[in-house]
Amino acid sequence: MRSTHRLALVFAALGAIAGCSKKVNTDEANAKVKAWAEAGVAPVKKVDCPAETMKAGTSFQCPVEFVSGKTYAAVIDVKDDSGNVYMHWAKPMSGGAQLARDIAAAVKQQQGKDIVVDCGAEIVEIPPDGVQCAVTQGESHGHMRIKFDETAKDITWTVEP
Repeated sequence: MRSTHRLALVFAALGAIAGCSKKVNTDEANAKVKAWAEAGVAPVKKVDCPAETMKAGTSFQCPVEFVSGKTYAAVIDVKDDSGNVYMHWAKPMSGGAQLARDIAAAVKQQQGKDIVVDCGAEIVEIPPDGVQCAVTQGESHGHMRIKFDETAKDITWTVEP
């Protein structure tokens, strides 16, 4: 199964961030990365984007410190000289509650089934072999293996016995 999960995959226009000098306006970049991280992961304490040059083909990382104390690197890939970028995490991860909601919504949309998914409330790192989340449908209980497909840049899952 595939998800429309927002695992930190976003096209965004940061043209205003670049300004006339084509350097990143760090205050605006920090605010945009913070909003993006909070929407898909967890509350953010601090973001520290560098004042990089906004040039097509370049990439830079912004350390994101979450309120939980964990820090992860958001990667900004500059797609063109107009400030369009692709944001993603250096390592696949998500907020557990958001991941669970997105998977449940995708299952409802794709299969018409109401399920409850529990991936925990904390930040979930998704290793290559995946992570296990509990799933309940009515009186039935089981598990799902959640993986990140590097090629499709999307979340996949399978029901485990």
